Amino acid sequence: MNYLYVLVVVATIALFLFLKRNRFIPQQQARAFLKSGAKVVDVRTDDEYREKHIPGALHIPLKLVSTECLKQVPDKNHVLLLHCAAGVRSAMAMKALRGLGYKHAYNLGSYDRAASIAAASESARAPS
Repeated sequence: MNYLYVLVVVATIALFLFLKRNRFIPQQQARAFLKSGAKVVDVRTDDEYREKHIPGALHIPLKLVSTECLKQVPDKNHVLLLHCAAGVRSAMAMKALRGLGYKHAYNLGSYDRAASIAAASESARAPS
């Protein structure tokens, strides 16, 4: 009986780690999208955005994402890379936008992850 319990716990942890790893867009894919003109969308609050933000990112707080995104990015085929502080609100925004027909809305995750991806993409574009 103890082996069964251990097996269930290990399987649960493995599933959790798999799902956690796969909820964000892979870094390479995000960088490729950025090089092709994708928009970074910051869904954090006004205060969080004022404190620090990624240069060039659209700021559309989560509570306004369904209405403001339609105004600011009317092309529903445009790639949108969403981020927040930890990745939870950007996942909610992604779900809402996909429900509105934005087929290429992706969750970048946390601010730090998004900033790192954006910086790497910028340095790859900079002339040598």
